[in-house]
Amino acid sequence: MDFPSQLSPIAFFESSPHWMNKEFRESLGADPLPVWGLERVKGHIGLKSKLYRRCLSPLLAPVNGWIFRGRYRAVIAPSYALVAGAWLKRCSPSTRLIYFNYCPFLYSLRRSPPWAQFYYRWLLATVDGVVSGSCFNARVARSWLNVPCVVGYPFIRDSYCRVIPESGARDMIVVAELHPVKGIDRAIEVFRRVRLALAEDLKLYIVGAGPQETALRRQCDGLAGVEFMGHLSEEEIQRLMRRCFLQLHLAFFDSNPLSVIEGCAAGLIPLVSDQTGSTDYLPRECIVPSGSVEMAVHRALGFCKAGPDGTGTLRRRLQESVAPFSDRQQMVQSFKRAIEYLANGAPKEFEEQVLLVT
Repeated sequence: MDFPSQLSPIAFFESSPHWMNKEFRESLGADPLPVWGLERVKGHIGLKSKLYRRCLSPLLAPVNGWIFRGRYRAVIAPSYALVAGAWLKRCSPSTRLIYFNYCPFLYSLRRSPPWAQFYYRWLLATVDGVVSGSCFNARVARSWLNVPCVVGYPFIRDSYCRVIPESGARDMIVVAELHPVKGIDRAIEVFRRVRLALAEDLKLYIVGAGPQETALRRQCDGLAGVEFMGHLSEEEIQRLMRRCFLQLHLAFFDSNPLSVIEGCAAGLIPLVSDQTGSTDYLPRECIVPSGSVEMAVHRALGFCKAGPDGTGTLRRRLQESVAPFSDRQQMVQSFKRAIEYLANGAPKEFEEQVLLVT
């Protein structure tokens, strides 16, 4: 399906270098729009990141909006580019603003001070529609926005489907940004208790970097078996996954973590908090209510005692449940239908294929 010409030109704010954002943008034939100042703080934490979010972003966004006013019929603003998108909409009211809701922004907004909530509510009032990464995250969006909200699932590279776990793999893995919202401190505690209970030389690989790394390393003082791997390439992550049996993702909130989909495709068994979009497709035995450490330990011990032979059926079910996420063409078409619905009203033959959250 070609993107409807009546919506051209369309633009996509570049707030993240993630390959999936690029593929979605290119599938629409959308112009990439810069978010001024963001390139200066990418990869930074602490003061530089706060300086951008609290000062540079609000100051530069009106300038950004004024420069691009009137050029586009629709613009897509992913995650924190909402500020830039909202100001463009304020400067160009006829432009349709679609928020690409794949991050914890709306969740974290609940914990923001009153002045910040007031400011962002004013910005959110400009949004015409939302694409969320899961039904779970769409419900969060609907609590803030009274606009159409559809689900456009992310997709993974199919190389994860070709990962073959090593025989006797017993280790655990976490793949996430080292940020408090990801619940990695919970994962470390689960690993500690399981290792002690089984009296085995298990390892926990923590893949990623972020502002919580120092605190997490302190938590691991005196705990053997934990390895901080930093950022790794996809090939390196897949090699690590071959050694692993369980994946831990006990986040306080996550829209729909790609790493969990990738882990399931690679044959791992995930233990995931029910505060993530993974609940859309995971079986109940892999979902941990409220990310409870005690429940996660209980489930992990059960899986470890059953071993690869006793969990073969579950792992095949998991691989089957995430198989559609490796179909790039299907997911991109679904995203395009969602954008068409929000930006211009979908043709009748596509309406039932767009998951609309009301």
